[in-house]
Amino acid sequence: MALRTADQVRYWQDSEGLFRHGIAVTKNNSIAYFCLGDALAGQGRVAESLDHFLKAVQLNPKDTNCISNLDDALTKLAKM
Repeated sequence: MALRTADQVRYWQDSEGLFRHGIAVTKNNSIAYFCLGDALAGQGRVAESLDHFLKAVQLNPKDTNCISNLDDALTKLAKM
């Protein structure tokens, strides 16, 4: 277990790395796309977050959090 833990710890350095890894190793993971978009938006990288929020909505169109964050990102970009 120590070897696996050491291997996984490098993905937990920050939210962006963690959720990029989650997307890479899973399929159709709307939560990972949503969380990556949220992490990017939180860093002020709204344009980058847009694609991830859009993918999250495509994978889970009934998730109101995904829809809300997509709307927020689009609104912020429109004001730029």
